[in-house]
Amino acid sequence: MGISDSATTENGSIEYGWIIDPSASNGQVQSAQMALISVPASADEVEFTVTKGWLDRNAEISEISDEYRISVALPPDFEAFETIIFDRNDDVRRQPVIFDEFMGQNEQQRTLIACKENRVLIPGRRLWRSAEVTLGAYQADKIVVMPNMEGIVAIFDDLPPLSSGVVADGETTTFEQLKLRVWTSEGVAESSRVFNVKGLNSDQERCDN
Repeated sequence: MGISDSATTENGSIEYGWIIDPSASNGQVQSAQMALISVPASADEVEFTVTKGWLDRNAEISEISDEYRISVALPPDFEAFETIIFDRNDDVRRQPVIFDEFMGQNEQQRTLIACKENRVLIPGRRLWRSAEVTLGAYQADKIVVMPNMEGIVAIFDDLPPLSSGVVADGETTTFEQLKLRVWTSEGVAESSRVFNVKGLNSDQERCDN
């Protein structure tokens, strides 16, 4: 059972926790719990005081078995700072941005293979807000947000090859140069890098099947 007190104490702390009844188990009990807290954007650290003990029949603490402190460092939230410093109505400040300098530097790194799963890492800021990623007219099948929210991974299950191209090693190899865009609720970001989709005509039947 989870417990919490929305009111802060005299020293400004917030109390919350869980009550676990071990009587239903014959042995040791391991229970994972989670709490969601909100802190000011300027905070760089949160300190927790963990108290473990036993309650009596009146739900009063009868014994404290352990007590210790945990400090958790918080990464800076630059987006929150921008919202505070700049005008909230300035749409340009909130638009998504792709960091092209951290994407593939050579053509080989920006070449995707048709009929196969392709993953494209897109570093940037504000890319995760209701995002959709397109490569030309092809839409990504799945998007994964990076843990620090400073980038996303776009997953394309099977990009189709073209029907014409250049002859290489006796087989016709198809190429298509496509622009990558990230569409969000705050605007559209376009990468200056051009991506190539490569595939063999012989792969077309396998893709269709």
